[in-house]
Amino acid sequence: MKQQHFLLIITLTLEISFSSISFSQWSYLGLGGRIVEDLHAYNSFLYAGTDSGVFRKTIGSTDTVWASLGLETKQTLALLVFNDSTYLASVVIAGISYGDTISLFKTTNAGISWFPFQNFYSGNGPYSPSDFAMSYSQPDVIYAVRGAVAKSTDGGMSWQRIRGNLWNSANFEFIEIDTARPNIIWTGGTDMIFVPFLDKSTDFGESWQNMPLGLSGDQRCFSVALDPADSNIVYAGLWNVVIKTIDGGATWSAAFVPVEQQAFYGLVLSRDSFLYAAGARDPIQRLLFYESTNGGATWDTVNSGLFGYMSVKNLLVIPNGNIDNIFLGTFGGGVFSYTNIITSVHGVMEPSVPERFSLQQNFPNPFNPTTRITFSVGTYGHTSLRVYDILGREVATLVNGMKETGTYTVTWNAKNTSSGIYFYVLHSKQAMITKKMILLR
Repeated sequence: MKQQHFLLIITLTLEISFSSISFSQWSYLGLGGRIVEDLHAYNSFLYAGTDSGVFRKTIGSTDTVWASLGLETKQTLALLVFNDSTYLASVVIAGISYGDTISLFKTTNAGISWFPFQNFYSGNGPYSPSDFAMSYSQPDVIYAVRGAVAKSTDGGMSWQRIRGNLWNSANFEFIEIDTARPNIIWTGGTDMIFVPFLDKSTDFGESWQNMPLGLSGDQRCFSVALDPADSNIVYAGLWNVVIKTIDGGATWSAAFVPVEQQAFYGLVLSRDSFLYAAGARDPIQRLLFYESTNGGATWDTVNSGLFGYMSVKNLLVIPNGNIDNIFLGTFGGGVFSYTNIITSVHGVMEPSVPERFSLQQNFPNPFNPTTRITFSVGTYGHTSLRVYDILGREVATLVNGMKETGTYTVTWNAKNTSSGIYFYVLHSKQAMITKKMILLR
């Protein structure tokens, strides 16, 4: 009880002092006194899942005002944003003995009302997902992890376990889908004797392979970052080390060992070889993160100068032209942002119109055999445009690479494709958009 009172005094102090002090390139964005469990960006909004509800604010706004989206009495562990009004949240449950067995809630009206979903893993066991991932080719396909890996094909209403045993002691921390090849999925965590593990699937989660990390003892695996241009390059954040593979996970080497001991909860590959890492440190709680501009060969420490309960729980990076907007959710200090101006990326355009990520209806539609697709990219980064059939099988890759801010038009020639309904999916760090088209011969 004394510890809780002490923590309350600290977080209240943070809320008051940070709202009136500015730091070079650093901004305090509010939610002080809360544990920020998850951060997401969709269109022009930043979303935060916290230990006392879900919140939203406009990206780019420097104020500390967040709109409450509900679940104020719940601790949100993971958040999935489908669109501007539809979100899925995983919350901590008190346990069956307390009559609390619902771990998933969904809203379709931007948080005005939430309705409970079927409990994780079809109601078997009081587990709350610690992370979500949504399929790029089929938005209704969702993956979730905690004591095992589960898959839903109906937007989260029901789940099927696809990896691990629900009742074993393995703890899956994260799940990540490869943006370049959505058939590749990575997950990882720590087993019952504190040995870290990384699992990889190359067939949408149907089968899995355990990657040999060569690590043992008191360790944990917290995060992963995938190279959008090369599926063989992967980074993993562990306790006091970031490791790297360049051969798809067959072999690993240490890419970064910080001076201060740290659990790397946040690991993001922003663009080209720009890496960011952050997490919970011991024993000094300073707000900082690390960056590498050369794929992990060397690292710099970016220190805010702020002290307090400042361990980083999650890290979100939004590229915008030659600027990386970095958002840090902390264990008790709320949300902070840092603006990093990139000067070494060749050909990067200044932020300009279009500001939003968009995908237009193909024209003509129906078509035979060619059609044009126009899309807009609001921020510099990896972008893909793929075509899928009604079974979710990839038919064509129209775009797959780094794109500057701008509007693009591509033509699909479907002369060797059968008549029918197809879906084309535009995906980047900003969002994912799916539209339907008809090939009619």
